[in-house]
Amino acid sequence: MKKWILILLAFVAVFAVAWWLVPRPPAQDEAMQADLTVKDFAQAPDEPDLLAGADNGIALDDAGIRGRNTWWLWTAGNQAFWDWLANNSFGSFDLLKSISSYPCSPEQEQRASDYEQRLDAGDGAYPAGAYGATGYAEPPGPKYGFGGEGQGLYQGYACAAEMYPEPGDPPFRYYNRNTRFCYAGMINEPGFEEPSQPDEFGLCLDERSAEDPLLAGSSEPERERLEELYGKSSGVLGLRLFPNPDFDREAERRWKRAMEEDRYYLDPAFYADRNLERPYRVGMSCGFCHISPHPLNPPKFPESPEWANLSGTIGAQYFWFGRIFSPNITDENFISQLIGAQKPGAVDTSFLPHDNLFNPRAMNAVFELPARLEIAEKIGTETAVDGALDLPELEDHQAEDGKSATYRTPHVLWDGADSVTIGPALTRVYINIGEYHQQWLRTIDPLVGLRKQEPIRVKDAQENSVFWNATQQRAEDMAAYLIQAGQPYRLEDAPDGDQYLRGDRDEEEYDQILDRGKVVFAENCARCHSSKLPEPIKALGEPGCIGSDYLACWNRYWDWTESDDFKRRMTEIVQADDFRENNYLSTDARVPVHQPLVDVTPSNIDPDASTEARYLEHARQRGLATGALETEICSAMASNAVEGHVWEDFSSESYKSLPSVGMVDLYNPVADEIFQWQAPGGGRGYQRVPSLVSVWSTAPYLHNNELGEFTGDPSTAGRMAAFDDAIHKLLWPERRLNKVPRTTQESYVQVEPSTLPGWLRAALPLRYLIGAGHLVNDQGQVQIGPFPGPSQESAGTPIGLIGNLNLARTDADFGLLGLGATALDAAQDLKRIDRENLNPEQATALLRDLVPDLIDKSACPDFIVDRGHYFGTDLPDADKDALIEFIKTL
Repeated sequence: MKKWILILLAFVAVFAVAWWLVPRPPAQDEAMQADLTVKDFAQAPDEPDLLAGADNGIALDDAGIRGRNTWWLWTAGNQAFWDWLANNSFGSFDLLKSISSYPCSPEQEQRASDYEQRLDAGDGAYPAGAYGATGYAEPPGPKYGFGGEGQGLYQGYACAAEMYPEPGDPPFRYYNRNTRFCYAGMINEPGFEEPSQPDEFGLCLDERSAEDPLLAGSSEPERERLEELYGKSSGVLGLRLFPNPDFDREAERRWKRAMEEDRYYLDPAFYADRNLERPYRVGMSCGFCHISPHPLNPPKFPESPEWANLSGTIGAQYFWFGRIFSPNITDENFISQLIGAQKPGAVDTSFLPHDNLFNPRAMNAVFELPARLEIAEKIGTETAVDGALDLPELEDHQAEDGKSATYRTPHVLWDGADSVTIGPALTRVYINIGEYHQQWLRTIDPLVGLRKQEPIRVKDAQENSVFWNATQQRAEDMAAYLIQAGQPYRLEDAPDGDQYLRGDRDEEEYDQILDRGKVVFAENCARCHSSKLPEPIKALGEPGCIGSDYLACWNRYWDWTESDDFKRRMTEIVQADDFRENNYLSTDARVPVHQPLVDVTPSNIDPDASTEARYLEHARQRGLATGALETEICSAMASNAVEGHVWEDFSSESYKSLPSVGMVDLYNPVADEIFQWQAPGGGRGYQRVPSLVSVWSTAPYLHNNELGEFTGDPSTAGRMAAFDDAIHKLLWPERRLNKVPRTTQESYVQVEPSTLPGWLRAALPLRYLIGAGHLVNDQGQVQIGPFPGPSQESAGTPIGLIGNLNLARTDADFGLLGLGATALDAAQDLKRIDRENLNPEQATALLRDLVPDLIDKSACPDFIVDRGHYFGTDLPDADKDALIEFIKTL
C-alpha cells in the first residue's frame, strides 16, 4: 500500500513541477476580463469634493480635490484581493468582521450569550477552531510593552478602558463602532452610528445617520457612477463596500441559512471555510493607513469625529495592526502573537509580499513635499535599468541608447528602496494593497513566503491591468493633494499648544533656551534633519555617490559635517528666521545601520555590566563615531526590492548596487551572548532619514514606533505626553526598556484544515509517512509548537526567532532540504513539551538548544527593537533640554 501511495505522490509532484515550469501569459485583472477600459474609471475634471471640510477645512484646487477623492476613496479594484485574502489567510483575517459591531439585536445577543455559555461549560461539540482551545481572547496590550509604565504615563484619557480591555471574552466582543478607534485605531466616518439591527444578510454594519457625500447634490446617474468608482461607505474611513459578484443564489441561500445561527460570527467551520462567499467585498484605499485625527483640530470624542477633525496626511498613528487583521484568532495561536506584537501606528508592509521578516514600520506622515523634491535635486541622483524603464515617469530621463535613465528622486519607504521617482512610488502602493493581484500573487507567496519571489513587471501591468492604468492617470492629482494638504502642523497653532512651549516662563529666559537649542540642533542634528544645508553639499551631493561606493561617500559626508566650517554655516542657517519654511527637516538620504569602514574601540565600558548592557553601550559609541544608526537592523534588511524580487522594477540600479554594511554584532537574548552576523547587500542595510516636521505630534519614534510609550490620545495633551516620553528616551538611552518582543504565553501555530488548499488537506493523512504525525492536534487542527511563554528562566520566545525564519532561502547558504530538516527537528523537539509535560524552565532550556540552528536559518537575527539612533546622547543635560525645547517648535 505504501508503495502505491509513494508512486501516486511522485506522479503528483512531477505533474505539479511541470505545471509550474510551463510559462504562462500574464494574468488580466477583473476589469480587463470584463472588457472595461480606463475610461470606465476616469475621474471627471469637475468631480465634486466628496470630502469637503476634511483636513481641517483646507482649501484645495480642482486637482487637489480629485487627488483627495482618490487618496481617501479609490481602491483600484483591490476589493477582489481582500476578499481572496479573507479565504486564504488560514482563518485569521476578515475585514468584514473587523468592521462589524456584533451582536446588534436582542436575538443575536441571545445567540452570542448561548455561545459563551457553551464555552464556559467546555462543550467540545461546539467547535472552538480558529478561536483556539478556549475561544477566549486576550487583546494585545500592556503585555507587549504598549502599556507598562505608559499606562500611567497619561492619566485621565477616556479611551484607556477600551484600549486595554479586560481579557476573557470571545474576540467578537471587542469589535464595535463605539469603541473602534480606542480598541483598533480605525477611524469612524462621520455620518454613521452603531447598527440597531442586522442588515438583510445578518451583518452588523454601521448605519447612516447623515447624508452620504456621494449623494449630496447628485443625480441618480451621477450617484451610480460614483458608487461604481468608489463603492459605498463602510462606516470606516479607507474601507469601502462593494457587492460580491460571486455571491450568487446558491451562495446567498447557504449564507442566509448559516446566519440563522450567526455562524459567520460564531462558527469557524463556516467563517474560516476558504470557499465561503460573503455578500460584500471590502476594498481599501490609501487613506486607510494615512487618515487620523488632525493634530491642530483633534476631535473632542475620538469615536465621533467631524470631517474637519481628520487629516489625510498625518498617517494612521493609532492603527493596531494585530487587532485589525486578526479578528478570528487568540493569543494561544502564534500567528496572533506575531502580528499582535507590532506597535500601534506601525505596519509590516511586507507581510503580504512576505520577505521572511518581522518588520513593522511606522506609517509616515506626508509633509513638505516640494521641499522634499528640492533636496532630492541636490543629493538624490540615481540610475535605473531594465524593467523600470517602462515607467512613463522615466521616459524623459533615458540615455540616448535607451538602456538606462538617470534622474533625481526622493524616497518613501523606510529603507529607501522605492527609487524611481515619486509617481511610481504612489502607484506601486496600490499593488501592495491588492491592485492587480491576479498577477501579483503569481510572483510571491503572500503570507508564508516559502517560495522565492519573482518581479511583477511594469509592462505586464500596463498591458493587462485596467486598474493599474487608471491609477496611473490619478497619480498626478494625488501628488497635488499631498502637496496642498501636507503642510506643517506647528505646536503653537494646536489647542493649548502655547502651554507646552514658553508656558509661564520668562520670555527672555525662554528665548535664550531656544537660541541654545538652535546651536545644538545645527551642530548635532541638522546634517540629517534639514533639507537646507551649506552648499555645495560635500559627498552626498557629488555625482556617483549612490551606488557601490556609498559607505565611503557617507563617511566623507559625516567627516564634513563634523568640521568647524560646516557647523558654523549650519548654525547660521538654523538661526535664520525662515529656517522652518519650506524645509523638509530631513535630507531624505539613506543612513547605514552599521559602518564597517571605521574601526571603533569601545572605552569606559563597565566590565561588570550585563552582556546586554555592554553590547548596547558599544553600539552607542560606534554610532556616535561613525554616523551609523545602530538601530534594530531587520527593517533595513527588507529584500522585496532587490534584484529578482517582487519590486525589482520599482527600485533603481543605484539602490541594488549599494554595498553590504558588513559583519555586525548582534545580541542573543535567549543565550545572553553576543554573536556576529554577515549582513547581505544588494540594497539592504540602510534607512532613509525621517522628517522632523511636526515631530511633537508623531511620537512614538524610530522606524518601528518602539521608542516611547503609546498614549492613544490624539489631543494636544496626549501627543505631548507621548513626545515627552519618547524624546527623553531618545536622548537618555539608559531610560529605554531594551525591548525584545516575545510570546506572552505558550502558543502554537494553529490552522483549521478547512483553510488549507484542497491538495494539502488531502495529503494530511499521509503525514505519518514522514514522521510528522504530531502536526495535527486532538481538535483536528494543523499545529506546530508549542513555543514557550514566560517562565522564571525566560521572558518568553522572541517573536523574531520564529517570525524571521528565512523560508524563501534568500541569499542563504542552505537549501530547502536543510531548512526542512531544521523545521522538522524543531517541530519534533517542541512537541516534547506537550508529550513529556515539560515545565516552563525545561521548555526554555529546550528552546535554548534550538536557538543556534534557528539563528543560522534566520533572515535577520536581531531582537532588541528600541535600540539605536544615539546621536546627541553624549551632550550635557542642559543642551539636551534646550534641544528638546527647539524641536517642539519644528
